[in-house]
Amino acid sequence: MPLTRRITATLILLSFLAAPSLADIAVPGYKQFHIEARLDFGDLKDRCYSLIEVKEGDTLSAIAKKHLGDASRYPEIERLNPELDPDGIRPGDEILLPPRKADGSGRRYFIYYRSGPGASSRPTLLGQDRQIRGPYMARVYAVPETAREEFEALFADRKKSPRADDIDPELGVAISASIDLRMSLPNANATERVDGHVRLLSVKDKVLSIEYTRQHFDRKGREIDSNQQSASALPLLGVGLLGLMVIGFIGWKRRRELSVA
Repeated sequence: MPLTRRITATLILLSFLAAPSLADIAVPGYKQFHIEARLDFGDLKDRCYSLIEVKEGDTLSAIAKKHLGDASRYPEIERLNPELDPDGIRPGDEILLPPRKADGSGRRYFIYYRSGPGASSRPTLLGQDRQIRGPYMARVYAVPETAREEFEALFADRKKSPRADDIDPELGVAISASIDLRMSLPNANATERVDGHVRLLSVKDKVLSIEYTRQHFDRKGREIDSNQQSASALPLLGVGLLGLMVIGFIGWKRRRELSVA
């Protein structure tokens, strides 16, 4: 194989291998951010189970009053969490709460998120105000309470990496669009931190509609214009593609000269 073709093939291969980690590459003139996005149940808050962390001084009745609006619903929490210490809950314990709507009307959901590809990427159960973490892309799943066991079973085998298409439509699982948890900005930009906010809107036809917003903060922690133009990590890929075009042109010109000669 001619040298020009070998170089071109090598550059193409390297560009594909590097693509998943472009956000981590130090692109000259740019700074990279990994974003943690806070989840807000939004319009689905009355229909979602929620995972919370016990705080100092909490009791089950106080938790029921604060999160469910009725202290007398604490037995529901006990039934959902049979592993709870019968001598009392402790700070740091994680407790699953039932939906705020107690009558059970309408479909009720467990909310999960899954970040990135790979068999090690398993769904994480979420609660109101919990963080969705990257490092790259994530999706949120609204899983009907009747389908929870089957949904988790799909990911029980770490050697497999089920895609959205592998989930049986009959389970009724609704999936959000991808959430990009990375961002690159020019060094001259005043942003020093980016926070994300994911709000659940609705479930329809196996689609979980969400609203994803990002807030920018400067080095003093002050919020600044969140509509500043962002740049992805694609400049590096653009440079690589430009290099491929130059090499291709040189090869074409060389072949033309040889054919003329």
